[in-house]
Order: sequence, then structure tokens, then C-alpha cells
Amino acid sequence: MLRSPTVHELPNQDKPREKLLRRGVDALTDAEILAILLRTGIPGCNVIDLAQKLLQSYGTLALLARGTVAELSNFKGIGTAKALQLVAAFGASSRSRIPSRCFARFPLSADRDSRGLKRNTE
Repeated sequence: MLRSPTVHELPNQDKPREKLLRRGVDALTDAEILAILLRTGIPGCNVIDLAQKLLQSYGTLALLARGTVAELSNFKGIGTAKALQLVAAFGASSRSRIPSRCFARFPLSADRDSRGLKRNTE
């Protein structure tokens, strides 16, 4: 059985972290982003290949993002710790798309509050 090269054995331009540093997140594939989150592969399967297999199993990144810790940790190479990391990262991503989240928690309740906000933003 052929083993995939470890990420350390790949040329720098093919390593997800280095690619992210040089070219930004938009230059990464979904599998490369997942590989950065997962950090390590399993014997015989580097982290990029593991991420690709995970994506193939779920079909899309959006469907993977809906996975639970229990579901994800059943995937070979994804234990509880990695499943928790993924669920937390997907949760943070979802929350970041909610506009004005902090203002929803602390609504302005008086003219005095709104005047102070306006003064602080000028």
C-alpha cells in the first residue's frame, strides 16, 4: 500500500499553512482549510488527504459544517478532539455572519445612551 507523503515532505508551495501566509485564505481549497484546522493526519494518510476524504464523505463543506461531534468523531482519523475543533470552527463562522451581534445583546435604551455612542464614533 502506498502512503501519502506527509505535509512536511511536500514542497512549501503545496503546504496549506505556507500557502495561507503567502497568498491568503481565498487561495486555499476547502480541503486545505480543513487540513489547517485538523492539524494532523493518520498513519498512511496525510492531513490534506484526510480532509479530502472527509469532504468526499459529506459531499460539500456546507454539509460537513452541519455535522455533530458524534457524527464527525465516527470518521476514521477524526476523534473527539478534532470533531470538537471542527464544530467550534464552523460555529464561530456561523456566528460571524450575524450582523451587529454585540449590539443585539446591549440595546440602546435611552437618549443618553445613543448620544454617548454618537459622540464616541465622531
